Amino acid sequence: MKIVWLLPYPPLPVTTGGRRRVKNLISRLSGNHEIILVAYHRGEPEHVIKELEGLISSLHLIERRPTRSPWNPLLWAVSPWPFMVVANSFNSRMVDTLRHVVKTEKPDLVHCEHFHMWRNLTQAKTAHWPPVLLSQQGLEFLVTERFLRVHHSPLRWAGLRIELAKARHYETQACAQADGLVLVSEKDRELLSRVHPLPLCWIVRNGVDLERFKPVTRARASNPIILFVGTFSFFGNRDALAYIIKEILPEVQRQQPGVVLQVIGERPPRINIPGVEILGEVDELHPFLQKATLLLAPLRTGSGTKLKILEAMACGLPFVTSSIGIEGIHGAESAGLVADDTRGLIDAVLGILREPGLGQEMGRQGRRIVEQGYSWDSSARDLESAWQELMLTQASRGSHAP
Repeated sequence: MKIVWLLPYPPLPVTTGGRRRVKNLISRLSGNHEIILVAYHRGEPEHVIKELEGLISSLHLIERRPTRSPWNPLLWAVSPWPFMVVANSFNSRMVDTLRHVVKTEKPDLVHCEHFHMWRNLTQAKTAHWPPVLLSQQGLEFLVTERFLRVHHSPLRWAGLRIELAKARHYETQACAQADGLVLVSEKDRELLSRVHPLPLCWIVRNGVDLERFKPVTRARASNPIILFVGTFSFFGNRDALAYIIKEILPEVQRQQPGVVLQVIGERPPRINIPGVEILGEVDELHPFLQKATLLLAPLRTGSGTKLKILEAMACGLPFVTSSIGIEGIHGAESAGLVADDTRGLIDAVLGILREPGLGQEMGRQGRRIVEQGYSWDSSARDLESAWQELMLTQASRGSHAP
């Protein structure tokens, strides 16, 4: 098949969970399918572009104004669209490029990654248009709704209420308008179906590279390592780290002197606290997962399934997280400890630190769960099946309009 894959970012370099997902799926599907990538350029260096070109059939990168441009909040204030739709829309070059690529390449299907790009697609669409599959890595309106529960700044709260209304309306409408929809978990399908009837829908789980992320023999560390992983452009990760620093880590360090918190992720905050190591971006994540004592992810907002949890499980690393952190991962309760209050999270961390055998057993369970159902190979096969089924369905209906 010939697929036009529309993205708000290139899948390389792999600095976020979204990029990791797309990169792993593309690398497994490009051998059997002709993939034409249309995406916004985010300032990636030339060697990264060359690497990406080696994965796909052709690449079209469009310049985009920065997310922090003053135009974005102004446009958001006067438009009906949520913020990330505003940030990725109002770009005539993207619309013209997408329309040109579809017209000249005549793809079998357009795969739109994130509803953030939906307005570009609908503006580019002509009378003769291939089937459109919308892929949602989470539900943004749900992320905003959950963040409202823990955010107490009156001014920010008012803005988030407006964003929630916009996101709920636009995101659910985009999902309903697509010819087909891909979600990452049955949990997301259940939550979305409560808000709006769904079109044809397939589940394509997040996965793990099982050869790279694997258990190793851990030497007993003199100073236990608690690992936090997150992309800090996402406010949910900034909130979770602040929560750890202010409310969880001090009590853990008081009861377990010598504990070290390592922080990995793109654009980390500056923190100068004893026992906290800000590592920032790293070339490879798995060595840090393999050396750590546990992964800590007290997420209070989010959606989809968390790659950091799956990758920890693949490395045999126990975790402590919230119920949001394990959402959509079948059987994850046996691979770590879950709590939704501060005292429960502290007790869970101390429990694993004090009982190495408990962490080891959880690690074995985590690896088993991931091996049985969360490899990128199986996810790529599921996406390929969704493409094929959508094309057959549209052909049987005699229609190719979204």
